[in-house]
Amino acid sequence: MPAGSDSPGVRLTREERRRRTEAAILDAGRELFAELGFERTTIRGVAARAGVDPALKDLFRTFEDPQTRDGAVALIRNCLTHDTARDIVREEVICQTQASVAKTIGGPDAELRAALIGSSVVGLIVSRYLLQVPALADASREDLERVLGPALAQLVGPG
Repeated sequence: MPAGSDSPGVRLTREERRRRTEAAILDAGRELFAELGFERTTIRGVAARAGVDPALKDLFRTFEDPQTRDGAVALIRNCLTHDTARDIVREEVICQTQASVAKTIGGPDAELRAALIGSSVVGLIVSRYLLQVPALADASREDLERVLGPALAQLVGPG
């Protein structure tokens, strides 16, 4: 059963599911570090053991799905508060995705533009799902895409 999910017949509060998911991620990380060492432990391995989805391309879908939201929020929260989790997310998710985006968009300052695209997405995720800034938390996905899309499109084109 994925981290943070309810036991049959028992209804957990959102806060309790969040705490359980965070604990599952930390426990999974500790276990894998002990088994494999830091160099061979991956964010995907930690997430798989904890029962959450770490893929950046799936972050929005994961955050929008009430069944997976708590795990995704816990993963992001942990990467902001734990050095090891931060390093893993940065190196194995963010940097790899950024390199792929930079290669795809090409042109001058491709790495910088890719990093700005990534930081915009991460900022949106933190503001919408962790901080729950009302204008962002209450906005529809379509409205977010409509308003943010042109700004991101400017970054995709050569500077």
